[in-house]
Formats: sequence, C-alpha cells, structure tokens
Amino acid sequence: MKLSKLFMKLAKEMENNHFFGIPGSGVPLDLMDNGKDLGVQFINVSHESSAAISAGTYGLIKGSAGVALAVKGVGAANLVGGIANAYFERLPVICVCETTPKYSYENEMVQHTDHFKMMSHLTKGMDTISTDNPSKTIRDSFKLASSGIEGPVLIDFPSDLGLSDVEETIYNLNENNSNKLDFDSINKIKALLNNSKKPLVIVGDGVRKDNAINELISFIDNLNAAVLSSMKARGVYKENRKNWLGVITDYNENLNTHTGSVISKADLIINIGVDQMMTHSPWPKGKKKIIEIINNQR
Repeated sequence: MKLSKLFMKLAKEMENNHFFGIPGSGVPLDLMDNGKDLGVQFINVSHESSAAISAGTYGLIKGSAGVALAVKGVGAANLVGGIANAYFERLPVICVCETTPKYSYENEMVQHTDHFKMMSHLTKGMDTISTDNPSKTIRDSFKLASSGIEGPVLIDFPSDLGLSDVEETIYNLNENNSNKLDFDSINKIKALLNNSKKPLVIVGDGVRKDNAINELISFIDNLNAAVLSSMKARGVYKENRKNWLGVITDYNENLNTHTGSVISKADLIINIGVDQMMTHSPWPKGKKKIIEIINNQR
C-alpha cells in the first residue's frame, strides 16, 4: 500500500469523510487522489488558516481529529494562524505539511523552512512520518490531538514518500499511565469533601468530552453542592436543576456580581473538567481550598 493511501485510510477510520486545504503537487496531490478513491472528500478553502480552523471544528463535531493539508514553506507558514486558533480554542486537528526530503534537507532552497520551530509552541505534538511503522505515527497523532485537552498536532510528510510502499501494522495505542490511582491524594480529597459545608462545583467541557455527565450529576447530588458552569460547558449540567447558579467567565470574589458572590461564600471549590485557559484569570493560590479534576493529557 502507498503511504499516502495508508494515511487517508486511517484518517477515514478516525471518522474523517472530509479534509481541508489548498491543492498542491507532490504529497498533497497524492493524498487528494487517494482520499477520493477512499471516499474522503477534499474541501478546497481560500487560505490554509481556514483549513486548520475548519478541520478542527469538524474534528470536534466528529469526536475525533480533523485533517488540514498544506504544502511546504509558505503553505505551512499560512497554516500557523489557524493552528494558533485551534490551540487556544482547543480544536482537535492533524496538520499535514509537505516537507523537504531527508536526503536534501540541509541543501534545499525552494520553499524550505523548519516547520517544527515555527509551530512548537502552538501544538500538542509534532512528528515526521516515515516508512518505518507509519501506522503508529498516524494513530498516535490522532489519539494525541483528540485526547485530554484537545488541540493541533503537526505531521511533516516528506515530499518523496507519498508513493512509497508501506505495510499497515495493527497495535495498541500508547496508553497514558497517569490514570494510576494515587491513594494519598484520594484520601486528602475525601477529607476536604467531608469537612466542607458550602462546596461549589465548577463544571467544564471536559466532562462532556469524557462522557462523565451521569457521574457528575450523581456526585453533585450526593454532595448537594452549588454549581457554576464555564461558558463552553453550558448544557452539560442542566440549567433547570436546583443546584445550578449560573455561568462563570472569570474568577472573582466581587460581592457585587452574582458569580463573585457565589464564589466568595464557598469554602471549597471543585473544578471538574475545567480548562483554566478559558477562565480568563488565574485561580488564586492559598486563598481557597480547591480540588481540580481534569484529564489534562498534553
């Protein structure tokens, strides 16, 4: 199987029936041709940044990671704005950039630049695909983009490898060992919960992404806690339930505001699935007892 066909085959397995970009020769054309053969429709956009944002939104809707495509050099540079948007808005997207072949990397002059240096601060991860177990590279990248706090992942695709023959390998995706139970932390959390008289739960969108809505409701009911939701998590905890008190957009204890009054009266704050980047202000250290529960795989 050709490497470009393998990529599109696995992308389709990851719920992608469409991918986004601007047409180009070489690897982009190989991916477009193989995508067409597999029933994955290429969507031509007006700018590479639009490709990244569209693909990230598509991935969010699909519950996977979308795919954005760019040629090397100027195409990859144009993609950066969309990658930044995907990073800050937590959109899961695989950004595939054609890149210079390894054998001519040091001497290439045409449209050549270091994609990793351009995008290192705006991606969850970066990798260069090769003929050595490409299935692992592709599957791990999709897993990383769509797990925990979602975001963009860069795959550099050397321009001489699109039509290379490769074999598909089946393997277990890398598991995150951070799920091991820490009983010391659990006991500390139990003590905080048992001693709290006015607990406040702040609900984030991570609850939805981790399919933990029923567990959240049971936890809140047992604790009889007040509830605030982040803007992105509206609807995760139904707003007609008696414990729901409003939407939080930033941390404050201003008694003249509704959310500030709620926060100031709480003796324990429990953040569940809350992405602090979306709260616009840092949580104070030492002022309040805070428990944070989040799948923050990066």
